[in-house]
Amino acid sequence: MILLKSLEILFFPESCLHCGASYGEEGERGLCCSCERDLELFDGPHCERCSYPTESRLCRRCKFLENSYSRCFVLGWYENVLASIIKSAKFTDDFSGLDRLVTKLKSRLDARTYDAIVCVPSDHLLNRKCAEKLSDELKISIIHALTRDRKARRQVGLSRKERRKAASKSLEIVSNNLPQTILLIDDITTTGATLEAASNVLLENGAIQVDAAVLARTRAPGRK
Repeated sequence: MILLKSLEILFFPESCLHCGASYGEEGERGLCCSCERDLELFDGPHCERCSYPTESRLCRRCKFLENSYSRCFVLGWYENVLASIIKSAKFTDDFSGLDRLVTKLKSRLDARTYDAIVCVPSDHLLNRKCAEKLSDELKISIIHALTRDRKARRQVGLSRKERRKAASKSLEIVSNNLPQTILLIDDITTTGATLEAASNVLLENGAIQVDAAVLARTRAPGRK
């Protein structure tokens, strides 16, 4: 097996998802050693409700706004190495870096237990792949509970208020037999409008508690 692996690396060298360099044995799971070291995640103090980096127990937004989801676990900013891993998965179906992210995401869940996993509906496969890997890790099932109206307004460039309105109109329930505790999966969050809308739909149709797990967060203009 070692010989076969060495020959595979020799004739089919892997390329780093971020810098594009062929790394052979000098890296693993989609990243070269250098970019692996440059992978920045939220490891410092953060809001206990939405994971936004802050020295306070709750960020400014969570102090004044109630979310329908109980917790939102986020790995880091949608930038640099983390963004490259996500973009490769979304736009080229290269999931070689996803195992690393799922392992780190699982460690953020505070050993919580859930009855099921639900994906935010998406045109790409990343949410589903992430959910499948977490399902294997956590030994819980995935349920197809939500669908998206393809004619709904896209959220790119919208304000938080506009995003909330668009998201609430775009998501529909397709399963009315929901378990009590659900882990909601999405790839990227900005204002949290989609997570809020999805959580509301799930809670209105039988769920008791919804937590969200997200790979990355974009920097919303003006947020502190």
